[in-house]
Amino acid sequence: MKPIKVLYAEDYDEIFQLSEFAFQYKLSPEELQKKKEEASRHTIWGWMDDNAKIAAKVHLIPLTCYLNEKPFAMGGISAVATWPEYRRQGMVKHLLHHALQYMRKNGQMISYLHPFSVPFYRKFGWELCFMERKCTIPMEGMRQNWEGRGYVRRISTDIPLLHAIYTGYAKKYNGMMTRDEKWWQQRILRQDFHIAAAYNDSNQPEGYIIYHVQKDKLEIVDFAYTSMNGWKLLLQFIANHDSMAAQVELTVPENEPLSLLLEKPVLEQKIQSYFMARIVDIPAFFERIFICQRLARSATGCSG
Repeated sequence: MKPIKVLYAEDYDEIFQLSEFAFQYKLSPEELQKKKEEASRHTIWGWMDDNAKIAAKVHLIPLTCYLNEKPFAMGGISAVATWPEYRRQGMVKHLLHHALQYMRKNGQMISYLHPFSVPFYRKFGWELCFMERKCTIPMEGMRQNWEGRGYVRRISTDIPLLHAIYTGYAKKYNGMMTRDEKWWQQRILRQDFHIAAAYNDSNQPEGYIIYHVQKDKLEIVDFAYTSMNGWKLLLQFIANHDSMAAQVELTVPENEPLSLLLEKPVLEQKIQSYFMARIVDIPAFFERIFICQRLARSATGCSG
Protein backbone atom coordinates (compact mmCIF):
# COMPACT_ATOMS: atom_id res chain seq x y z
CA MET A 1 0.00 0.00 0.00
CA LYS A 2 1.37 3.41 -0.99
CA PRO A 3 1.73 5.89 1.91
CA ILE A 4 0.24 8.79 -0.13
CA LYS A 5 -3.55 8.70 -0.29
CA VAL A 6 -6.19 11.06 -1.63
CA LEU A 7 -8.38 12.19 1.27
CA TYR A 8 -12.12 12.71 1.06
CA ALA A 9 -15.04 14.03 3.11
CA GLU A 10 -14.98 11.02 5.44
CA ASP A 11 -11.45 12.10 6.43
CA TYR A 12 -12.36 15.70 7.26
CA ASP A 13 -12.50 15.24 11.05
CA GLU A 14 -9.00 13.77 11.06
CA ILE A 15 -7.77 16.40 8.59
CA PHE A 16 -8.93 19.31 10.72
CA GLN A 17 -7.73 17.76 13.97
CA LEU A 18 -4.24 17.94 12.48
CA SER A 19 -4.80 21.50 11.24
CA GLU A 20 -6.04 22.66 14.65
CA PHE A 21 -2.97 21.18 16.32
CA ALA A 22 -0.40 22.38 13.77
CA PHE A 23 -1.76 25.91 13.36
CA GLN A 24 -2.84 26.33 16.99
CA TYR A 25 -6.49 27.23 16.70
CA LYS A 26 -9.77 25.72 17.81
CA LEU A 27 -12.79 25.61 15.52
CA SER A 28 -16.33 25.95 16.75
CA PRO A 29 -18.86 23.53 15.20
CA GLU A 30 -20.02 26.31 12.87
CA GLU A 31 -16.45 27.20 11.85
CA LEU A 32 -15.63 23.53 11.31
CA GLN A 33 -18.61 23.19 8.99
CA LYS A 34 -17.45 26.20 6.96
CA LYS A 35 -13.95 24.73 6.75
CA LYS A 36 -15.39 21.47 5.47
CA GLU A 37 -17.38 23.34 2.81
CA GLU A 38 -14.21 25.12 1.68
CA ALA A 39 -12.27 21.84 1.65
CA SER A 40 -14.76 20.30 -0.75
CA ARG A 41 -13.01 22.13 -3.59
CA HIS A 42 -9.53 21.10 -2.47
CA THR A 43 -7.53 18.08 -3.53
CA ILE A 44 -6.03 16.77 -0.29
CA TRP A 45 -3.30 14.17 0.02
CA GLY A 46 -2.27 12.46 3.23
CA TRP A 47 0.86 10.53 4.08
CA MET A 48 -0.55 7.57 5.99
CA ASP A 49 1.15 5.81 8.89
CA ASP A 50 1.20 2.05 9.49
CA ASN A 51 -2.26 2.25 11.08
CA ALA A 52 -3.77 4.07 8.08
CA LYS A 53 -3.92 7.34 10.03
CA ILE A 54 -2.85 10.72 8.63
CA ALA A 55 0.76 11.48 9.54
CA ALA A 56 1.11 14.52 7.22
CA LYS A 57 -1.05 16.30 4.66
CA VAL A 58 -1.07 18.84 1.84
CA HIS A 59 -4.04 20.71 0.36
CA LEU A 60 -4.10 21.86 -3.26
CA ILE A 61 -6.63 24.56 -4.21
CA PRO A 62 -7.45 25.00 -7.93
CA LEU A 63 -7.13 28.73 -8.63
CA THR A 64 -6.43 31.18 -11.44
CA CYS A 65 -4.35 34.35 -11.43
CA TYR A 66 -3.72 37.20 -13.85
CA LEU A 67 -0.42 37.72 -15.68
CA ASN A 68 -0.35 40.55 -18.22
CA GLU A 69 -4.15 40.69 -17.85
CA LYS A 70 -4.52 37.04 -18.95
CA PRO A 71 -5.72 34.21 -16.68
CA PHE A 72 -3.26 31.43 -15.82
CA ALA A 73 -4.23 28.22 -14.05
CA MET A 74 -2.56 28.14 -10.65
CA GLY A 75 -2.30 25.58 -7.87
CA GLY A 76 -2.47 26.98 -4.35
CA ILE A 77 -0.61 24.90 -1.77
CA SER A 78 -2.26 25.20 1.63
CA ALA A 79 -2.56 23.70 5.13
CA VAL A 80 0.69 21.72 4.97
CA ALA A 81 1.00 19.96 8.33
CA THR A 82 2.64 16.98 10.05
CA TRP A 83 2.11 15.46 13.47
CA PRO A 84 5.27 16.09 15.56
CA GLU A 85 6.18 12.41 15.94
CA TYR A 86 6.47 12.16 12.13
CA ARG A 87 8.34 15.40 11.40
CA ARG A 88 11.75 15.50 9.69
CA GLN A 89 11.13 12.19 7.95
CA GLY A 90 10.64 13.62 4.43
CA MET A 91 6.88 13.16 4.29
CA VAL A 92 6.10 16.76 3.26
CA LYS A 93 8.87 16.62 0.64
CA HIS A 94 7.20 13.62 -1.00
CA LEU A 95 3.74 15.20 -0.72
CA LEU A 96 4.96 18.43 -2.38
CA HIS A 97 6.62 16.49 -5.21
CA HIS A 98 3.39 14.55 -5.67
CA ALA A 99 1.40 17.80 -5.77
CA LEU A 100 3.76 19.31 -8.37
CA GLN A 101 3.40 16.26 -10.61
CA TYR A 102 -0.38 16.49 -10.28
CA MET A 103 -0.38 20.21 -11.12
CA ARG A 104 1.78 19.63 -14.20
CA LYS A 105 -0.58 16.94 -15.49
CA ASN A 106 -3.60 19.17 -14.86
CA GLY A 107 -2.31 22.29 -16.61
CA GLN A 108 -1.60 24.35 -13.49
CA MET A 109 1.54 26.06 -14.75
CA ILE A 110 2.30 28.05 -11.62
CA SER A 111 1.84 27.59 -7.89
CA TYR A 112 1.48 29.89 -4.88
CA LEU A 113 1.81 29.28 -1.17
CA HIS A 114 1.99 31.29 2.03
CA PRO A 115 5.13 30.05 3.78
CA PHE A 116 5.65 29.22 7.44
CA SER A 117 9.36 29.22 6.51
CA VAL A 118 10.83 30.80 3.38
CA PRO A 119 14.05 28.71 3.47
CA PHE A 120 12.04 25.49 3.73
CA TYR A 121 10.01 26.11 0.56
CA ARG A 122 12.96 27.54 -1.35
CA LYS A 123 14.39 24.02 -1.34
CA PHE A 124 11.41 22.95 -3.46
CA GLY A 125 11.55 25.80 -5.97
CA TRP A 126 9.18 28.37 -4.52
CA GLU A 127 10.50 31.92 -4.14
CA LEU A 128 9.18 35.14 -2.62
CA CYS A 129 7.27 37.02 -5.30
CA PHE A 130 4.73 39.15 -3.45
CA MET A 131 4.96 41.53 -0.55
CA GLU A 132 2.13 43.21 1.28
CA ARG A 133 2.16 46.82 2.47
CA LYS A 134 0.10 47.46 5.57
CA CYS A 135 -0.78 51.08 6.22
CA THR A 136 -2.08 52.75 9.36
CA ILE A 137 -3.31 56.30 8.76
CA PRO A 138 -4.48 58.75 11.44
CA MET A 139 -8.04 59.76 10.58
CA GLU A 140 -7.03 63.41 10.73
CA GLY A 141 -4.70 62.71 7.79
CA MET A 142 -7.73 61.70 5.73
CA ARG A 143 -9.46 65.07 6.16
CA GLN A 144 -9.06 66.91 2.87
CA ASN A 145 -11.04 67.74 -0.25
CA TRP A 146 -10.67 64.57 -2.30
CA GLU A 147 -12.45 66.14 -5.30
CA GLY A 148 -14.21 62.96 -6.32
CA ARG A 149 -17.07 63.35 -8.78
CA GLY A 150 -20.05 61.22 -7.86
CA TYR A 151 -21.25 59.59 -4.66
CA VAL A 152 -20.83 56.58 -2.36
CA ARG A 153 -23.61 54.37 -1.02
CA ARG A 154 -23.58 51.55 1.50
CA ILE A 155 -24.99 48.47 -0.21
CA SER A 156 -26.06 44.96 0.63
CA THR A 157 -24.10 42.01 -0.73
CA ASP A 158 -24.00 42.23 -4.53
CA ILE A 159 -21.43 39.75 -5.80
CA PRO A 160 -21.88 40.54 -9.53
CA LEU A 161 -21.24 44.25 -8.85
CA LEU A 162 -18.24 43.59 -6.61
CA HIS A 163 -16.85 41.00 -9.00
CA ALA A 164 -17.01 43.30 -12.01
CA ILE A 165 -15.10 46.04 -10.16
CA TYR A 166 -12.58 43.60 -8.67
CA THR A 167 -11.84 41.97 -12.03
CA GLY A 168 -11.10 45.31 -13.67
CA TYR A 169 -8.79 46.19 -10.78
CA ALA A 170 -7.06 42.80 -10.47
CA LYS A 171 -6.06 42.64 -14.13
CA LYS A 172 -3.81 45.66 -13.60
CA TYR A 173 -1.58 43.70 -11.24
CA ASN A 174 0.46 40.66 -12.18
CA GLY A 175 -0.29 37.78 -9.87
CA MET A 176 -3.66 38.81 -8.46
CA MET A 177 -6.13 35.96 -8.26
CA THR A 178 -9.42 35.63 -10.04
CA ARG A 179 -12.46 35.01 -7.87
CA ASP A 180 -15.53 32.90 -8.37
CA GLU A 181 -18.79 33.06 -6.43
CA LYS A 182 -17.66 30.50 -3.84
CA TRP A 183 -14.46 32.45 -3.20
CA TRP A 184 -16.49 35.58 -2.59
CA GLN A 185 -18.84 33.76 -0.24
CA GLN A 186 -16.27 31.69 1.64
CA ARG A 187 -13.24 34.01 1.79
CA ILE A 188 -14.35 37.63 1.30
CA LEU A 189 -17.93 37.95 2.52
CA ARG A 190 -17.89 35.31 5.25
CA GLN A 191 -18.37 37.85 8.04
CA ASP A 192 -20.89 40.60 8.58
CA PHE A 193 -18.85 43.51 7.20
CA HIS A 194 -20.10 46.80 5.80
CA ILE A 195 -19.92 47.28 2.02
CA ALA A 196 -19.84 50.63 0.23
CA ALA A 197 -19.73 51.28 -3.51
CA ALA A 198 -18.59 54.43 -5.34
CA TYR A 199 -20.53 55.69 -8.38
CA ASN A 200 -19.51 58.40 -10.85
CA ASP A 201 -21.71 61.22 -12.14
CA SER A 202 -23.17 58.83 -14.71
CA ASN A 203 -24.20 56.39 -11.96
CA GLN A 204 -21.60 53.84 -13.05
CA PRO A 205 -19.81 51.92 -10.27
CA GLU A 206 -16.08 52.69 -10.02
CA GLY A 207 -15.01 51.14 -6.73
CA TYR A 208 -15.95 49.44 -3.47
CA ILE A 209 -14.66 48.89 0.05
CA ILE A 210 -15.54 46.13 2.51
CA TYR A 211 -14.82 47.27 6.05
CA HIS A 212 -15.71 47.27 9.72
CA VAL A 213 -15.28 49.73 12.58
CA GLN A 214 -14.41 48.66 16.10
CA LYS A 215 -12.32 49.89 19.02
CA ASP A 216 -11.76 53.31 17.44
CA LYS A 217 -10.33 51.77 14.26
CA LEU A 218 -11.71 51.47 10.73
CA GLU A 219 -10.24 48.39 9.07
CA ILE A 220 -10.62 47.94 5.32
CA VAL A 221 -10.88 44.23 4.64
CA ASP A 222 -11.01 44.43 0.85
CA PHE A 223 -11.18 47.16 -1.78
CA ALA A 224 -10.92 47.68 -5.51
CA TYR A 225 -11.43 50.55 -7.92
CA THR A 226 -11.48 51.00 -11.66
CA SER A 227 -10.62 54.71 -11.77
CA MET A 228 -8.78 57.23 -9.61
CA ASN A 229 -12.08 59.07 -9.29
CA GLY A 230 -13.63 55.98 -7.72
CA TRP A 231 -10.72 55.67 -5.27
CA LYS A 232 -11.00 59.34 -4.26
CA LEU A 233 -14.72 58.94 -3.64
CA LEU A 234 -14.00 55.97 -1.37
CA LEU A 235 -11.24 57.85 0.48
CA GLN A 236 -13.67 60.70 1.14
CA PHE A 237 -16.22 58.16 2.41
CA ILE A 238 -13.59 56.70 4.74
CA ALA A 239 -12.80 60.20 6.05
CA ASN A 240 -16.47 60.67 6.86
CA HIS A 241 -16.05 58.14 9.69
CA ASP A 242 -13.89 60.59 11.67
CA SER A 243 -16.39 60.71 14.55
CA MET A 244 -16.20 56.92 14.92
CA ALA A 245 -12.55 56.04 14.38
CA ALA A 246 -9.17 57.58 15.11
CA GLN A 247 -7.26 55.59 12.51
CA VAL A 248 -7.63 53.63 9.30
CA GLU A 249 -5.93 50.32 8.56
CA LEU A 250 -5.65 48.77 5.10
CA THR A 251 -3.33 46.61 3.03
CA VAL A 252 -2.37 47.93 -0.40
CA PRO A 253 -0.15 46.80 -3.30
CA GLU A 254 3.49 47.87 -3.04
CA ASN A 255 3.10 50.48 -5.78
CA GLU A 256 -0.27 51.86 -4.63
CA PRO A 257 0.15 55.70 -4.76
CA LEU A 258 -1.78 56.32 -1.54
CA SER A 259 0.89 58.44 0.14
CA LEU A 260 1.04 60.69 -2.95
CA LEU A 261 -2.68 61.39 -2.64
CA LEU A 262 -2.55 62.47 0.99
CA GLU A 263 -1.99 66.16 1.61
CA LYS A 264 -0.49 65.22 4.98
CA PRO A 265 1.20 61.88 4.27
CA VAL A 266 1.79 61.00 7.91
CA LEU A 267 1.22 57.27 8.03
CA GLU A 268 2.81 54.13 9.34
CA GLN A 269 3.75 51.58 6.68
CA LYS A 270 4.95 48.04 7.14
CA ILE A 271 6.12 45.93 4.20
CA GLN A 272 6.31 42.22 4.87
CA SER A 273 6.70 38.95 3.00
CA TYR A 274 3.46 37.55 1.67
CA PHE A 275 3.29 34.82 -0.99
CA MET A 276 5.88 32.61 -2.62
CA ALA A 277 5.45 31.30 -6.16
CA ARG A 278 7.10 28.92 -8.59
CA ILE A 279 6.66 27.85 -12.19
CA VAL A 280 5.41 24.28 -12.27
CA ASP A 281 5.73 23.59 -16.01
CA ILE A 282 8.35 25.86 -17.61
CA PRO A 283 7.74 24.92 -21.31
CA ALA A 284 3.96 25.25 -20.98
CA PHE A 285 4.28 28.50 -19.04
CA PHE A 286 6.47 30.25 -21.61
CA GLU A 287 4.45 28.88 -24.50
CA ARG A 288 1.36 30.49 -22.96
CA ILE A 289 3.27 33.75 -22.39
CA PHE A 290 4.34 33.83 -26.05
CA ILE A 291 0.81 33.06 -27.26
CA CYS A 292 -0.60 35.87 -25.13
CA GLN A 293 2.02 38.27 -26.48
CA ARG A 294 1.19 37.34 -30.09
CA LEU A 295 -2.51 37.81 -29.44
CA ALA A 296 -1.85 41.19 -27.81
CA ARG A 297 0.25 42.34 -30.78
CA SER A 298 -2.44 41.15 -33.19
CA ALA A 299 -5.11 43.03 -31.27
CA THR A 300 -3.11 46.27 -31.44
CA GLY A 301 -2.02 45.82 -35.02
CA CYS A 302 1.63 45.48 -33.99
CA SER A 303 3.69 43.08 -36.10
CA GLY A 304 7.02 43.55 -34.28
